[in-house]
Amino acid sequence: VVPADVGKVVAEEVIELGWDNVWLQPGAESPDLIDVLREAGISTIHDDCIMVQVNQIPG
Repeated sequence: VVPADVGKVVAEEVIELGWDNVWLQPGAESPDLIDVLREAGISTIHDDCIMVQVNQIPG
């Protein structure tokens, strides 16, 4: 998890690598960052914690 301002730098790398999807942890997202990723055609998941979701998986 990185702050949103660091996320903008990481987003540039993600775009260059051609990723399709990015999960932004709470506190790591910003409207500007989400816009940059979406404009590059990258789907985002945000406003949700991956650890909460993983803990809901049976098994």
